[in-house]
Amino acid sequence: MGEDVTDTHREFKAILYSKLPTTPVAEKKENRPEEWKQIIEFCKEPRSRKEIAEYTGKTQNYIMQQWIKPMIEQKLLKMTNPDKPKSRYQKFVKTGE
Repeated sequence: MGEDVTDTHREFKAILYSKLPTTPVAEKKENRPEEWKQIIEFCKEPRSRKEIAEYTGKTQNYIMQQWIKPMIEQKLLKMTNPDKPKSRYQKFVKTGE
């Protein structure tokens, strides 16, 4: 990262450079199925948000938004207590599909 600054008496011009991600977004999404496979395998037994977060090294919020909710929508995981999705006792388990 760097910056170029030009000062011409009445004008001030600054060009700021930002570092772009080195991994394209599409490539990151390609890694998702492998991460999902690992989580699905881990969830052969019912697992809590905390257990999945510790297993993956991610935050509970991140795993819920990025992984668990999409996997539930795709019927890869299911809730052990679907009537109370935000329960602190909620666990997630691999579906039979």
